[in-house]
Amino acid sequence: MKHQGFVVLALTLLFGLVFGLARVESAAAGYNGQQLKVTVGCTWSSVTITGRNQYGHIATWRAVNSSYLPCTRPTVSTTGWWWVGNVTISRTTPTKSCVVYVPQSQSGDWVNASCW
Repeated sequence: MKHQGFVVLALTLLFGLVFGLARVESAAAGYNGQQLKVTVGCTWSSVTITGRNQYGHIATWRAVNSSYLPCTRPTVSTTGWWWVGNVTISRTTPTKSCVVYVPQSQSGDWVNASCW
């Protein structure tokens, strides 16, 4: 009987953690920063995005394009990276820099931007 109570307690805690964390992620989506989907065209070699994350800290995300032909990646997505406020998007080949405003909250999780 003693072990049964421990197992019930352990399962209850595990259940609360798993489903509690899932709710935190869902609640954060769209309310404390957004993910970016950036159109960069077909000739880019690297993209760097720098700005404030959902915690207010400066963060930098980078992608490198190793395949130029055919055009396989005209967009890049910062899946799992959340941005707030003015974000700088820099790309190479050709070199270009853009500033995009990312709202802290909106109805969806993504902001579409263009820098090409």
